[in-house]
Amino acid sequence: MGSIFSCSVSLDSVISQICNHVALQVSHITSLADRLRTLRAALQELVAGRNDVQRRVDIDERGGLLKRLDQVQVWLSEVGASITEAHALIEAATQENSNKCLGRCCPRNCTSTYKLRKKMAKKVEQILALTSKVQFDVVAERLPLVPVNVRPSEPLVGFESLFEKVWRCLEDEQVAIIGLYGMGGVGKPALLTQIHNTLASSPHDFDHLIWAYVSRNQSLEGIQEKIGKKIGLDELTWASKSMEEKYEDISRVLHGKKFVLLLDNLLERLDLSKAGVPLPGEQNESKIVFTTRSEIVCAQMDAQKKIKLECLGPTESWELFWKKVGDDSINRHPDIPELPKIVAKECGGLL
Repeated sequence: MGSIFSCSVSLDSVISQICNHVALQVSHITSLADRLRTLRAALQELVAGRNDVQRRVDIDERGGLLKRLDQVQVWLSEVGASITEAHALIEAATQENSNKCLGRCCPRNCTSTYKLRKKMAKKVEQILALTSKVQFDVVAERLPLVPVNVRPSEPLVGFESLFEKVWRCLEDEQVAIIGLYGMGGVGKPALLTQIHNTLASSPHDFDHLIWAYVSRNQSLEGIQEKIGKKIGLDELTWASKSMEEKYEDISRVLHGKKFVLLLDNLLERLDLSKAGVPLPGEQNESKIVFTTRSEIVCAQMDAQKKIKLECLGPTESWELFWKKVGDDSINRHPDIPELPKIVAKECGGLL
């Protein structure tokens, strides 16, 4: 009887161990399936967050003036690597689930399944950590503006009131295009240069300050090249592009931006829209200031403000001559001080 009881106990123990082992294997399988569902759900949320951030970055960088933040780029790189690793784990888990024995209830390799479960759990933690960082307040920052150098300039004499008038136009939201006209030699380039240098050396809210000299018979493509250089477009690839491509590049950079375009020596109407320059207006608050000899060109360019430059008067002519020559030259001989006045008068107020 004792041996029979002992045998019965031993058999019960064996059966119990077998049942426990089978239950453990089933729990492995169930746990693997749960981990697989959890990983897929976490991955789906991360991919959606990645897509949202990437979309914001693409929109900000489209204008060419913003660059993604380093922390955003690091996050995107980590997310990309994590997504790749997660897909590999999902594929391995799917294969593991299909590779079972005992009526497709138990894994063939418990150790392999256990290791895979641990990797999946760790990956879910990593994905959740990355997803928690998805809410970036800002994803891109403004690139440093193309450096604007002060242009060589002549002394500005007799144009103080005209300069103030032009400056008020730059501050006036109702004035977008300003034409400075007058005969050759009255100082139009000097006044335009003073406007440029004042903007270049003082704080302002314009995104771009562009200077372009318009030579005689200047082609539209030549104007595009000068503008493209000033707004930082890549000169290495620029030469090989067509006019249409240059148009698109200029339009892309300047669209929605606030710029000042200074054109010197405009001899005839210039259709800037064909060059890719957005027309200034209330939407972008941009300004175009040009110099020309003809008031007709001012009308052709749709200038809202036309400012005529006259010859300098005798006093201003003498002051300008004195500034250019200097005291030393004028005071060398008693007869010299009268000579500059005669020369200034002969010049008729022209520069």
